[in-house]
Amino acid sequence: MAVAKVRFFSDTLHMTVPAAVILPEEAEIPDTGLKTVWALHGGNGDYREWLYDSCAARYAQEMRIALVLLSVYNSFGMNMAHGGAYADFLQDEVMGKIRSLFPALSHRRGDTYAAGASMGGFAAFRWAVNRPEQFEAVGAFAGAIYMEDIFRKYLEGTQPGGPDFINSFGNLGRLVCTDNDIFHMTAQNIREGKKNPRMYLLCGKDDFGFEQNKAAFRLLRQAGAEPEFHEVEGAHSFGCWDPYITDMFTFFMKGGTDHGKNPL
Repeated sequence: MAVAKVRFFSDTLHMTVPAAVILPEEAEIPDTGLKTVWALHGGNGDYREWLYDSCAARYAQEMRIALVLLSVYNSFGMNMAHGGAYADFLQDEVMGKIRSLFPALSHRRGDTYAAGASMGGFAAFRWAVNRPEQFEAVGAFAGAIYMEDIFRKYLEGTQPGGPDFINSFGNLGRLVCTDNDIFHMTAQNIREGKKNPRMYLLCGKDDFGFEQNKAAFRLLRQAGAEPEFHEVEGAHSFGCWDPYITDMFTFFMKGGTDHGKNPL
């Protein structure tokens, strides 16, 4: 595999941002370009999480696909109440910047996928349902998709969190029936005749967010989506998720896994 670490200036964020692009070596590049997973990290991390905490780069080499690893820091991929416009950065800028630097990446919706872990799961889903024309599929490992419930419990003092919650969300109203509400946007896309990306969720049974992930699965179905949900052994780390990265990537490229569960 070839790993390129890059820094480029973001006109949206008004600063230089880092990223990594992983390209398979000795792979035949289709005329349409390489299938590409755009991956987002968890809270308190950056793009290096997928690079060093998982074997995603090796799996991408074996599957002959590209990975783009992005840093959104503790923004949840939102236009922060007190901070940068990370939603605009993701939705309207970063793909063009990265693809101009790496022309081997496909521009086709059918070859383009979003993935996230924990906080990055919310960011990936938020990006995908706000720009459904960009993504064929989206997936999350223990994603904070039901962010309204998480933030409400944080305000009540029953959910761990930190200043990044306030900096990103500001108040609960910004998470309900807005473009930050994944379930609302999923349903709105269907009403407007837009094709939502296919959706993959996975969470460990010992994860502190397990029940919220099951609730997110139910709410996505109520919104009209047909997500695939996997409950596995393990807690909240790539130690749990890493064995299923190829499973997620297979879902992205083939339209579903062999053992997907919709048990709820």
